[in-house]
Amino acid sequence: SRKHGDPERDYNAFSIAPTYYSQGDGNYRDVNQNRRLDVLFNPEVGTWDIETFVNLIQTDGYNPLVVKGSVFIVTDSSRLEDLVDEESRQRVQEFFRNPFTPGSLLIFLESPTVRPRVSPADYLAKALELAEQTIMADYGEGYWIDHFTYVLDLVQNYLAVYPDKLLELLLGERKYRFYDSPAFVRPRDEKCVLVQGVVCQRRAIAESSEKCAALAARGSDKHWVRTRHGNGEIYTTNLYSKLLALATLKFATLDPDGVGVEMEANKPGWNDSMNGLPGLFGSGFGELCEVTRLVEWLLGCHDALVGSSISLPTELHNLFVGVHRQLEDFDESVANASFVYWDAVSTLRERYRGETALGFAGAEVSMPIAEVEQVLRAMQVKLREGIKRAGQEGEVYPTYFYYEAIRWEAIVGEDGRHKVNQDGYPLVRPTAFRRIRMPLFLEGPARAMKVLGDRAKASKLHVNVKQSALFDTKLKMFKSSESLLSQPMSIGRGRAFTPGWLENESIFMHVEYKYLLELLRSGLYAEFFEHMQSALVPFLDARVYGRSPLEHSSFIASSANPDSSVHGRGFIARLSGSTAEFLHMWTIIMFGGNPFVLRDGSLVLQLAPVLPAWLFDGSGRVSFRFLGSCDVTYVNEGRRDTYTDEGAYVARYEIQWKDGTMAVVQGNIVPEPHASRVRAGEAASMLVSLCGATGGR
Repeated sequence: SRKHGDPERDYNAFSIAPTYYSQGDGNYRDVNQNRRLDVLFNPEVGTWDIETFVNLIQTDGYNPLVVKGSVFIVTDSSRLEDLVDEESRQRVQEFFRNPFTPGSLLIFLESPTVRPRVSPADYLAKALELAEQTIMADYGEGYWIDHFTYVLDLVQNYLAVYPDKLLELLLGERKYRFYDSPAFVRPRDEKCVLVQGVVCQRRAIAESSEKCAALAARGSDKHWVRTRHGNGEIYTTNLYSKLLALATLKFATLDPDGVGVEMEANKPGWNDSMNGLPGLFGSGFGELCEVTRLVEWLLGCHDALVGSSISLPTELHNLFVGVHRQLEDFDESVANASFVYWDAVSTLRERYRGETALGFAGAEVSMPIAEVEQVLRAMQVKLREGIKRAGQEGEVYPTYFYYEAIRWEAIVGEDGRHKVNQDGYPLVRPTAFRRIRMPLFLEGPARAMKVLGDRAKASKLHVNVKQSALFDTKLKMFKSSESLLSQPMSIGRGRAFTPGWLENESIFMHVEYKYLLELLRSGLYAEFFEHMQSALVPFLDARVYGRSPLEHSSFIASSANPDSSVHGRGFIARLSGSTAEFLHMWTIIMFGGNPFVLRDGSLVLQLAPVLPAWLFDGSGRVSFRFLGSCDVTYVNEGRRDTYTDEGAYVARYEIQWKDGTMAVVQGNIVPEPHASRVRAGEAASMLVSLCGATGGR
């Protein structure tokens, strides 16, 4: 209920509704990444988180900052009027004319002028049954380039529990919408200005008075894009088409050299302290990796979608095929070729945003999945070239770039005078850039590991990271960045901090945990467990850490700090982000992260723990709770690692059902019908026996 969905972070404003079932505001990025594992702890969550955060993505590829919680709308309250006495029915009609929350309804029912004939709980249950649930949000203060990167995690974790529902998830019901915000990204000709001889971006975001008027004129469910340019029905589509729209828009926002995603909308990425980079034409390499991951994931689904077609709004279809045409026409031999391509694609993107500013026209174009694949393949080539180009600049992948305009031209009005923005700065149009690479940050390698697709490459990258200034050899931890002292103050507030403090060369724990998670996901198990014991809070020396190892910190002062007495000490209580990363590690360690898979079209449960021998107790046991309700105990009498060829592996399941019966399954998988029963929460416990391999598995 605090600003970042982080109840223990006392420096953020506390805001919570004074009702039953209270809700508070959270930020899109924070709540999205913190909910990524909900379905693995409670399968009944289903697609709720996916729907929530995918729906909030706008037609321009961005999303509102503030997520306010859910409200409910009852369009026909007549079925609820019989549940109160006759004198109360008029008040019931009035109440349901507006959206409500469960808490506000219960308070309404407690009013002395309302007399329900059933219990408040039963009345609420009936109202929710008849209501449509919708999420509330606010634009907030800008558009960050990284917020989209957490959506795919929601989808992939859902499929880790429900792999048999891929087609239904992607091409099923048209229930996905586009959030409608009055704030829009200005085109380049309205935000590129000359300030003291330097070209920069200013006032990249504006609110449309026309859109504000259109939203005000709508009913209660007003913040959703509509057809007929705002006057028609709410536009809906399926998940595949919505994700394809997201991938297209992010691909169309690559920087002039194709090595990062532009910070074109007033805000940076995950590292907020780089808040000066948007004005410097900054871009993020990590987000380029995430666009690659999304494009390649969509391509990976196409075997299951053979013969299918998708529908796109005409405006989006034109952008999609227009980008493809630019990729086909790209000629590296042309002078300033990368800039020419970037300029053309940016123009297509700006035209699309202008066409959809007030909604879609309503027409759609159907595309066979084979045609979609052709375009995505071309995008994949461009993205992979960008990763390779960025990586050639050093052995460790970079994280941030910014661009210096080395040539530009004045924008002149019809009166022949130089146009200016609202602050009086001359508007200009850059015609050539020079890319500047910033010092290393840990986020770039962490994101890169997601798309390397090769354990040997990940291992080499990790070795290089350890040999770089990102590794604190004194603390045996990973710093958020190299020294920023060589950088101008204009990059953002991170530059102003003392070295080893906050986001300047400290152990910023959330990003360190992100990096450790990617070691694990890349199959670098021995490396992970080595660093786990020097980097994860439960293993720290409390005398050095300066607080209980049961309490997390925002950052740990690194050995770069001039005050040696604070080296290794944690500062500022902060749990949510790092906790989400740790829980993700935990799922992989305990059951492999993808417990349910399809084999020959049939659902199976396959637990694949990644446990070192030293984490088993004296009797060779480790226990955990699976799917929020089933207690699992691994029995590893030989106390072997479970992730090496010579280690222990799952060989037998004893499943105790909640109805008192038992099932024994030999082998490393649980077939149907047992797999579905476990997923449905019918298992009370499982005893899983591990066998030691001799001479390999």
